Amino acid sequence: MSAPLVLGIETSCDETGAGLVRGHELLADAVASSVAEHARFGGVVPEVASRAHLEAMVPAVDRALASAGVRLAQVDAIAVTAGPGLAGALQVGVCAAKGGALALGKALRLPKMDDAARQALFGQTAQSVRAGAHKPN
Repeated sequence: MSAPLVLGIETSCDETGAGLVRGHELLADAVASSVAEHARFGGVVPEVASRAHLEAMVPAVDRALASAGVRLAQVDAIAVTAGPGLAGALQVGVCAAKGGALALGKALRLPKMDDAARQALFGQTAQSVRAGAHKPN
C-alpha cells in the first residue's frame, strides 16, 4: 500500500502556499506572494493578505497539482494551517480546505503549530490518514 497523497494549504500570513506530499516526499509546491501589495503600507495588512489569498488559492493549488502530475480527485487528505497567524488569512485557507475536503469526501487535518513544526506536518498527516482520520462533517 502506498502512502497517502496529501494536499497541504498554508495561508497564515501574506503568502498562499499549496503543496503535495506522499509519505515524507514533497512532490510539488506552489507559492503566491502578496509582498508587493503590502509594500506601499510598509508591512503586512491583514485585510489585504486575506483578499490576496482569495485570488491566489485556486491558481496555487492548480499549479501544485499540475507540477506533481496528479488530479485533485487523487488526493487522499487535505491539511491546512489553522493557526497561529492572521485570523482572516487563516480563515481563507481553512474554508478552502474544508470545502475541498467536503466536496471530495476526503480527510481533513487542521493542525495548530508554528512554522518549524509545520515542516513535520505531512508525515504525521499521512500516518493519521492511514489510521482512518475523520472525514469532514
